[in-house]
Amino acid sequence: MKSRIAIMSAAAFCLVYAGCNGTAPATMPVVKVPGALVTVTPEVNAAVGAIGGLDAWTRINRFQANLVLTVWNADGKALVNRFRLVVNLRDSRLTAVTSTSTGQWSVSVTPSGGTVSGDGYTAGEDFGKLLLAGFQAILHDVGGPLNLAYREQAGQAQQVQISGNKFVRIPVAGAASRAIAYYCDPVAMTLIWMTAGADEPGQDGTVSVYTYGMLPNGMFFPSSIRCVKIGQYALIGKTLVFEADFSDVNLSE
Repeated sequence: MKSRIAIMSAAAFCLVYAGCNGTAPATMPVVKVPGALVTVTPEVNAAVGAIGGLDAWTRINRFQANLVLTVWNADGKALVNRFRLVVNLRDSRLTAVTSTSTGQWSVSVTPSGGTVSGDGYTAGEDFGKLLLAGFQAILHDVGGPLNLAYREQAGQAQQVQISGNKFVRIPVAGAASRAIAYYCDPVAMTLIWMTAGADEPGQDGTVSVYTYGMLPNGMFFPSSIRCVKIGQYALIGKTLVFEADFSDVNLSE
């Protein structure tokens, strides 16, 4: 009998991302990407420029990659799996397939829900829900600053200092998005963190911490995204939620 686990929302998980470097020049124009729902602010333009630029990324429709995904439950127990990942960026759809000693199984998600299916899945319903929440987070997180060029309207950017480190904080306007704010390096405008659910220590939210690597074509893509819960006294807490490590990334139009 095929295993099948479904979840209709990843609302149980709030994400905060990291991985930015820099402030946008004041002379950069406000632009709008064809087909996008939002207007691109100068700071967003600079952040996307740090990973390859709007002109290059607007030609990319999907990517494939090898993924090692680790998810942790409330007791700190980890589940680690290797997947072949396919993500359609414009359609916001993700499929991941893996083969284990018990057989093949797959995960399919969209922003509104997803399924884990296949005879090979034996980790149980609780970890299945964590996997789905993690993959829905990945579906959003891999976009990084591109989210602010297509679906999330950026608010007024500000220079902030957290634990002695300076950032450009780009908030998300409105309440519809899962992201609260993006934190970029004030010089290079590379994305460093993204917060969701909350944006201050002691609150119930998460932070996704980004590490970027250069692809053969000169564009940049996350080599890892590590998601942690917001700490009691610091934005970056110590409780791990998931970690996604990407390799062999291929972009296609």
